[in-house]
Amino acid sequence: MTAARYVLTISAGTAESLTAYAQGLAAFLASNGPRAFGHTATLPGVAATLLNFRRCAPHRLALSAATLAEAAAKLAVFGEHTSNPKLLAPQGLYANVVDRSAFDGVEDQDLDYLLALAASARHDQLARLWSVGFPVDWRHVYPELATERPVYLPPPPLHRRRYWPGPRTEGPPERTTTAAPPQAVVPEQAQPARLLTELTTLPTPLRVGRICDYLQDHIARLLDYPQGELPHTDSGFFDLGMSSVHLAQLRQHVIADTGFEPAETSAFDHPTIAAFATHLAHELAGDNEAAPGPELPLLHALGQDDIDRLSPHELERALAEVLS
Repeated sequence: MTAARYVLTISAGTAESLTAYAQGLAAFLASNGPRAFGHTATLPGVAATLLNFRRCAPHRLALSAATLAEAAAKLAVFGEHTSNPKLLAPQGLYANVVDRSAFDGVEDQDLDYLLALAASARHDQLARLWSVGFPVDWRHVYPELATERPVYLPPPPLHRRRYWPGPRTEGPPERTTTAAPPQAVVPEQAQPARLLTELTTLPTPLRVGRICDYLQDHIARLLDYPQGELPHTDSGFFDLGMSSVHLAQLRQHVIADTGFEPAETSAFDHPTIAAFATHLAHELAGDNEAAPGPELPLLHALGQDDIDRLSPHELERALAEVLS
């Protein structure tokens, strides 16, 4: 039986970042059964992650592969010959820069053409079209990948720029002295205890909202959101632009700030802020149920501001607590 072949796509903000990204991904895929979070990467999982869960940047590279080893070999070739584009296309590597697509939205006949290319195994033509900016809806082209869960892959290098209010004046670097590490004022466990205490004193309906606020704040920092902007709680983590690395960092924040260690795949199993917050609220409540304590305040104990924050569903639950 012939192995299934898929188009793989990567992109970055600059040519240098694309080359570094390709080299890093080649090394990762060439390792003996790349593993992360307890799972072994497969070609369908890698294809689903790259095609359906990564945003497109201007500098693009597309290729087709039937195995992870073939994909790694092609990516390595790109890293070696990126300075000579004429050598790339004959080896099934299609690299272009797309600042703004010249194509309009996909029409029905365009979609039929893309599906016909996939059905006739003309994957290189699909790769070539995507590399020049044609809007390929990979979920329609490869519907079998819809059931694949995203896998960990090395993230693309960050493209950071410095912005100066005026021309920099050249001069000798200022001499600085290395300060001694600051002494910790608060014990290590004080922060988790403080957050857990805050959650414990909140009524059940407000716990999820408080955790949502916490997750929104940390995700906004991880993704460098402008000040005052927060991610939507109902958007998928990958739709927000997060990678597997971001999810691992978020998990570490949760562990550090609550003392609770969620499963490594919990963010994949609950893939939105709202769903993850509900999961964490349930797990944290379960951890604290064994400890006796005063009853939590009910709806009549909430202030007007707290009541205004309740969603219709949360308000219904709070009323049910009062009437029970």
